[in-house]
Amino acid sequence: MKAKGLVMAGVLIMAACSRSGSLYGDVFVHAPAGDVKRAARINVKAVSSTQAFERDWAQAVAAFHEELKTARQAESEAAFSADQARLAWTKALAARRGKYPRTLPRERELWNQVRAAADVLFKARKRLWDVALKHEVSAESLVEKHRTQLVQTDENGHYVLTGLPVGKANLYVRFPVGSRDMVWFRPVQVRVGAERVDLTDANKGGWPFVP
Repeated sequence: MKAKGLVMAGVLIMAACSRSGSLYGDVFVHAPAGDVKRAARINVKAVSSTQAFERDWAQAVAAFHEELKTARQAESEAAFSADQARLAWTKALAARRGKYPRTLPRERELWNQVRAAADVLFKARKRLWDVALKHEVSAESLVEKHRTQLVQTDENGHYVLTGLPVGKANLYVRFPVGSRDMVWFRPVQVRVGAERVDLTDANKGGWPFVP
């Protein structure tokens, strides 16, 4: 029997004896070139859906959505103002076409308004990401506070979580790929015995703290 088979046999025996559950699987994604990138040496966290966690999590998500709503409204208003400023400047240029001098104080003033509006829009869009980052940091602390278990994948992206309480839980994984992170926050049902749960491109997501 291969080494991985021996490990899984041991997992099944321990789970049956303890009346707890185990989860195992691989974490990987497909790169643009088509090759498979395995998540080696990254953390896999299991968080049981206790009443305390569900309460804290619901409050964290609600607080994020409330602040994000305000930031999105500001971004929408800034985008409208930027469009209006550029429209006014374009109309002024069209009205001046073929006339000299090409740029009069009015056109310069309108162009300055375009630049100012664009700066406000840039800051409003940055605010969206700032809000998401702030709440994401808090959410990760919440996951750490309530986590049931943490393991690290091996060099092939394989993980094994044993001794998990039977019932609802979530798997949290963050895997840096290039310049971005692939994130999983997947609900799972832990049962007596061992169950395979692969984390791939097809089931990534579930993390609500994005703008």
